[in-house]
Amino acid sequence: MSSYVTPVHDGLREEPLFQLEGLTKVFGKGEEKVTALQDVNLTIRAGEIFGIIGLSGAGKSTLIRCLNLLERPSDGKVIFRGVDLQTLSKKELLKERQKIGMIFQSFNLLQQRTSLENIRFPLEISGMEKSKATARAREMLELVGLPEKEKAYPSELSGGQQQRVAIARALASDPDVLLCDEATSALDPATTKSILDLLKSINETLGVTIVIITHEMSVVQAICHRVAVIDTSIAEVGEVEKVFRRPTSRIARELIFPKGELLERLQGNNYLRVVFDGTAANEPIIANMTLACQTPVSILSADSRNIDGIAYGQMIIQIPEDEQDKEKIISYLISRGVTVEEVTEDTAQNGLSKEGVK
Repeated sequence: MSSYVTPVHDGLREEPLFQLEGLTKVFGKGEEKVTALQDVNLTIRAGEIFGIIGLSGAGKSTLIRCLNLLERPSDGKVIFRGVDLQTLSKKELLKERQKIGMIFQSFNLLQQRTSLENIRFPLEISGMEKSKATARAREMLELVGLPEKEKAYPSELSGGQQQRVAIARALASDPDVLLCDEATSALDPATTKSILDLLKSINETLGVTIVIITHEMSVVQAICHRVAVIDTSIAEVGEVEKVFRRPTSRIARELIFPKGELLERLQGNNYLRVVFDGTAANEPIIANMTLACQTPVSILSADSRNIDGIAYGQMIIQIPEDEQDKEKIISYLISRGVTVEEVTEDTAQNGLSKEGVK
């Protein structure tokens, strides 16, 4: 790929690819004025898979369209590879955009063109000789696992196959970054997994930075290195595993827990959220804790997640009101290397301060 890509360090690259400074986007004027983004400050590193997650209306799609100036910010800067994109001429911006590929939920394939022709089309527009563009398109079809579909039209392809063609088209121009706007939202779970596996492989083998916009935490947990939680502005940002274990914002907790799940079960304040890391996820920690502490607990909810190939589990348990029993339980769980936080109706609804995490 591009010579801009730097050597991998601890699985991630350290050099900034995108830097957003005070990014604000306002639509309309007067009474119809709507602020889609407010003072967004964010750094996306070269070579990482970065997730941007939020609920509907949080500004996710607006943010990703600002990255390549499909939407012009009302204020702030979009710096790509050290260059403020808004300072460029139209010709210079078009050249920079060649290094920013993009795929969409709706695939956006030309219905009257075959898979090969769809991939080749932007290369021909950029002036590449047809024979070279054809060779490049075939190379990309091979990369996404569809060499036998070069003569097929979009109507003859499944949704997953159409998205693979769209990915091949976006990669044909040898981009530094691939922007994915809800790229798996229209796909079934099995197809979603195959597309996410493909994106992860592309990141690992080609060094392409990938930015994923989604409203599904499972997508972020499957392949992203870091995640930004957005609600018009940035609510929190960090490594996926750390945000899952220690969500500090209301919006992050709402995405990790189904809305209302905690509130429906909480009656009082004697509750703990217990998060098992990958090394402890398969141990009977709660059963062992009950035996060691001689104190029974009630399990209100439990589930497991796969974060970058490692199993994580979380439980909400009800504990005794006795302070000594409570401290004994918390001490035991911490000694087993799990994350423990006290959960109340207020923290479930409004988020948790970092001081509340053990």
